[in-house]
Amino acid sequence: QIDYLILSATSTQLYADNESELILTVQLHDLYNQPFIQSHRVDFQLNDESLGVLSNSYCLTDTSGQCQIVFKAKNKIGQAKIKACILNQICNDFLIDLVEPLPVISLIKSVSPEGKVYPGQILTYRIDYQNNGNQAAVLKILDKISLGTSYVENSLIINGLPAVSKSETVSQYADYNQSVSNAVYFYLGLVEPGQKGYVSYQVKIDKDYLDKFYYPRCSDCGQCSFSENNQIFTCQPGCPIECFSSPQVINQAQGIYNYRSREDIIYSNLVSNEIIPFLNSISKIELQVNPKELKADGKSQADLIVCVYRQKNQIISEEELPFFDLSNIPISLNIIEGGGKLVSEVKQYFTDKNGCVSEKYQAGLKVESVKIKAEVVSHFTPVGINLVDVATIKLKPIEEKADIILNKKCVPAGEVLPGTIIGCRLDYKNESLASPNGLIIEDKIPLGTSYVLNSLTINGQPEDDSSDALPFSGCAKVGSVDFTKNLIRFIFSNCQIKPGESGYVSFKIKVNQEATIDSQIINQAQIRWGGPLVAAGINNSNRVVFTVKKEISGPTENEISGGEIQSGEVQGGEIQGGEISIPESAGEKNKAEIPLGKELPFQKVHQVYQNIRENKTIQISNQALATPISASVAAINLVASLPTASSGPDLLKYLLEIVKLLFTQPAMLLAARRKKWGTIYHALTKYPIALATVRLYEIIDGQKKLIQTKVTGPDGRYFFLVIPGKKYQIEVSSADYNFPTQFLKDRLIDEPFDNLYFGQEFIAPENGLINFNIPLDPKENRVDIVGSQKKIQIKPGLEEKEEYELVKKEMKRRKTALIFASIAPFIALICFIVSPGLYTGILLAVHLLIWLIFNKFIRTIKPKAWGKTYELETLKPVSQTLVRLFAKQFDKLVAVQISDNLGRYGFLISGQDDYYLVPHKPNYIFPQGKLEVSAKEKPLVAKDLGLRKI
Repeated sequence: QIDYLILSATSTQLYADNESELILTVQLHDLYNQPFIQSHRVDFQLNDESLGVLSNSYCLTDTSGQCQIVFKAKNKIGQAKIKACILNQICNDFLIDLVEPLPVISLIKSVSPEGKVYPGQILTYRIDYQNNGNQAAVLKILDKISLGTSYVENSLIINGLPAVSKSETVSQYADYNQSVSNAVYFYLGLVEPGQKGYVSYQVKIDKDYLDKFYYPRCSDCGQCSFSENNQIFTCQPGCPIECFSSPQVINQAQGIYNYRSREDIIYSNLVSNEIIPFLNSISKIELQVNPKELKADGKSQADLIVCVYRQKNQIISEEELPFFDLSNIPISLNIIEGGGKLVSEVKQYFTDKNGCVSEKYQAGLKVESVKIKAEVVSHFTPVGINLVDVATIKLKPIEEKADIILNKKCVPAGEVLPGTIIGCRLDYKNESLASPNGLIIEDKIPLGTSYVLNSLTINGQPEDDSSDALPFSGCAKVGSVDFTKNLIRFIFSNCQIKPGESGYVSFKIKVNQEATIDSQIINQAQIRWGGPLVAAGINNSNRVVFTVKKEISGPTENEISGGEIQSGEVQGGEIQGGEISIPESAGEKNKAEIPLGKELPFQKVHQVYQNIRENKTIQISNQALATPISASVAAINLVASLPTASSGPDLLKYLLEIVKLLFTQPAMLLAARRKKWGTIYHALTKYPIALATVRLYEIIDGQKKLIQTKVTGPDGRYFFLVIPGKKYQIEVSSADYNFPTQFLKDRLIDEPFDNLYFGQEFIAPENGLINFNIPLDPKENRVDIVGSQKKIQIKPGLEEKEEYELVKKEMKRRKTALIFASIAPFIALICFIVSPGLYTGILLAVHLLIWLIFNKFIRTIKPKAWGKTYELETLKPVSQTLVRLFAKQFDKLVAVQISDNLGRYGFLISGQDDYYLVPHKPNYIFPQGKLEVSAKEKPLVAKDLGLRKI
């Protein structure tokens, strides 16, 4: 049963601004304090609708007996009465005073730094203002400059920007008036409701602040007394200094704002800083020298820095010291022991504002210790402190400069066979007048070779290459091998190398059996030296170069004179008798005549050939069957091996372009030789794209007219000669690529290419030559497979195992194609031998031409160096490993390759971008996940990849 209801709100006052709102809440009360099971309707009535409006005429209570409505004010001043009733029986009234809206401006003042400050320090005052009312007002802020402080010129700021002077075109400006009021004024114009901002300015505490407002001006201080304002002190005899309180800078800002014809004044909060006295005494001087050791050469110099420091007390910290001026303190610098001189040669120095002076000391010619004294000449200092500091500089003997030459020679030199053992000797000689006290000779074990165990010698004496321990004293010569760094090292510890002294060290290496044929092995050694009186130095030896061959084609240098490696015989890559040499007769054949009986087999072969030539059945069958078969094999293989969907028409277009260039447009050919070709290339690998169709359109009245078409060769080149000054556009199409590129659309230069083209219209240059470099993007899921121009399609989301099998299957298919490609010319050659004539001769020539095209288009350049996939535990090669190359910037798969039986692989990349490698083989994992590589230094990606077996 409802006993009564209450109508309430958070305020009884509201601005009559046509915007302000107030939420009214009804609360029902039960006679027995029971919860309300059902909802009740509460009706509302407003006494004067010109004062405002209700959001609803009734509301329904919830289970707690509550409901709400909203009253929104109009722009009329008065008192609104709202009545709430249930069934017109239980009612309650609520009164709202509608008042005129006013601006309400607040000012908050702050100072930086806060708390304790010192004479000479700069204070920054900031006043934040905000209009919290409902009406705009014109605001002006003024702030008096406190006694004992001075205004800092040009420090007036309004909302973060330097304040401007008064002007008719500026609504906000500031001013400083010294002659009349010694105050700053900020004119901020109209400040809207809710608008806020800030102003700021700076003052500097006068250096004589404490003399004016703190220290009594008398010699004998008695009882303390103060003036009425507590700022001017007087003294009587016997007045202790402790009786004075620290003076303060107190400041408060004032705001004046106008609303209609009304003007109000407001004040900010008070801010204050305590002024702390600073004892004006120097307590310390410090002399710093850098460096502390010089050569006694009469010209070496050291920097001298002298700084003085004030006496510290409990109220001054290191961070606060920069506020105080320590300039013009007289300092003397003198050499009190030893020679040399001070460069400036002045009698007295004066400190800068940080209390420091700088000078330079120049060494003499005598080896000695030099002492320099710094002293404060006149000062105010506490009793008993001697302001002197002394620093020492050691003058060392001049180091002599040594020059030790290192010469390297290896046997055999030039061409070597896999498995050959090479002996190398390093001759050193001191060609200077200095005597270094130690040597280090280092030589890298070249790639493609292995160190021969226990082959180190020093001056003919064998060395144990398993230990590099040195004695604590005395001369020691030790040779060692660091297999982790593939480094051979000879150390001469505490061994003085006198002028003219010479010697040698030697070792042996073996060319690996799996070394790449025609690859080069390049090597160079290094020698380093030093000593107490000798400047450290370094020299490189000459370079030695070996070329790995299947067989040695010419004479080979085979002797090192004066050393322990002298002579021997190389047979099949091994050393006979432990020595190294190539006999003069090596490689020569016995020129004895063939016995007469040995001529019969050749006569029989010739007879068989004659019978075949005269057999008509064989001749007819050869021309009717063998020739078409060989042609079919060549044609099928050629079509299957050319780039996707480019074999037939595109190849024909390319051949026709060559014929046209040679016979119908020789001027164009000559022009192309004089000018630079344009290149169609892979946007990610930078390699040329073969059999891409390049079409040139002339733009006439906004319409495109095809005028020339070119098909690129294996080098991706093309060019057009056109009429200068006309507008053209190029389009490029290829089965495996998209034009224009999206990967490189924002680049101006794509190393090594410039003059890039992205499909835009252009005006032909004066020479009429069009030769843009045009990058193409590989089509989605199309990936290069090393060894062919043809792409392989790898769908996204394919598992590594499926991708591995797909690439492996494609590699097998291409090996089969290579075998068939070699069969066709061989069959044509047999046909020509069996039936020599014009027809079979033309057929042989066609097959050779197709073979050349096959090699040009299908076979890719093999790298001269390889990366290897190997097992981490055993270091054995892991063959048939799928190696994937990704472009790092675009995270896109670029190319794939299967490593060979020796675990070798390699990607030729001619760009300047970054890539990463991801290898995969079933039952193996690559612990690194991926290996980041770069082709910036050389166009080859070939890193060793260690796999762990699982």
